Amino acid sequence: MRNMIKYLHPAIFTITILFVFTILFLSSCNETPTSSTKWGTPQQLKNAKVFVQSGLKDNKYFEASPALAEQLKNVKGVVGVETFAGSKTVKIYYDPAIITEAGIKEALFTPLTIMLHEPTITKIGVMEVRVANYYDSTDEYYMTELLASDSSIFGFTSIFAEPIQLRIYFDPDSLQPSDIISLIETEEINDADENHKTPHKLNFEVQEEVVKPSYVSLQEFYEVMAPLMDDKFNDFEKYKPSELSVYEIPVTPFNNETYDQLGYLESHLSADEGIVGFKTVYKKDTVLAHITYVKSKTTPTKVFKLLRSEKLKVYYNDSTSDELDNAFKFVKHGRISEL
Repeated sequence: MRNMIKYLHPAIFTITILFVFTILFLSSCNETPTSSTKWGTPQQLKNAKVFVQSGLKDNKYFEASPALAEQLKNVKGVVGVETFAGSKTVKIYYDPAIITEAGIKEALFTPLTIMLHEPTITKIGVMEVRVANYYDSTDEYYMTELLASDSSIFGFTSIFAEPIQLRIYFDPDSLQPSDIISLIETEEINDADENHKTPHKLNFEVQEEVVKPSYVSLQEFYEVMAPLMDDKFNDFEKYKPSELSVYEIPVTPFNNETYDQLGYLESHLSADEGIVGFKTVYKKDTVLAHITYVKSKTTPTKVFKLLRSEKLKVYYNDSTSDELDNAFKFVKHGRISEL
């Protein structure tokens, strides 16, 4: 039977193709919203323009649609939002007299600062690129995976622009800007789980680049990647300076993982009522922890023992606690100074 049709007239072929595309177009236009929330007045909605963002990969836009609506309600000029999980699309209704499409894109964007590897040098290269097809946290995840695959790339930040602007920190003796651009434009990456690897297609495209990198010191790098901490607790204010001392010790290792755990370390130390302050400082390309303690209530030996605990006991605001592995490796005793 299949050999009976050997030839299809071009006109019939053309009509068939047009029919198929028409059906696909109409089905996309008639997609039922996964969620639809509108809070503007009838007049605002009548005069509203619609901003459409397609190609979103992050399921948070569709699984947590109420949260997205709450986020956008705080954006002046936005009057409604619809999400379409099938086509990975978001439609945002807005008043063009109050906000522009660029303003909406910026409202949806979350700047990112990630330290990937601990630098082993003191002079760090910085390059900036504009990257197309970079929309949401799924793209952030894959960009992080790409850049983290090279230990000579120490970190990056994302800045809102059209397209998104990345500032990348790297070892200029090991990499050229062209190497990093090639890495960003990798066409495929493996999604690895416990059992197998699944290839994932990427389509990042560098549209604008800075050929000659600039340079920053190691301290300047840390100041971008790891904002300083300076916290007081356990009734710090009731003690006189003469009653306090500072235990100073280098934070080792210092990388993205341990930076994220500094808050846990502080919480762990706060269990000793004699410890009343925790601060980080940069000194000669080293990250130091300054731990303020009451001389009559605890000792440097006790502080050091807490720092070297196998587990960090973390206390939360809801009065619960947890024990986490201590990622820090404090080997030598710190030094003591007066406040």
